[in-house]
Amino acid sequence: MCAGITLYTPLRTYNARNGGLKIGILGLGGLGLMGLKLAFAMGNEVSVISSTESKRQVALDLGATNFI
Repeated sequence: MCAGITLYTPLRTYNARNGGLKIGILGLGGLGLMGLKLAFAMGNEVSVISSTESKRQVALDLGATNFI
């Protein structure tokens, strides 16, 4: 619940609920995964920025458009 509301609040504040935004997620840990899932479910284009190449496939499987 805590991770969900931590990521949902800024997405709601910046009207990501309507979709169509380009959102960057820095890091694909616990909060990053939740942010990716929420932003993608809201219909946004999501880019994941990570220093770990092994997380590329996870990010793409969860809906990321780009992996940097």
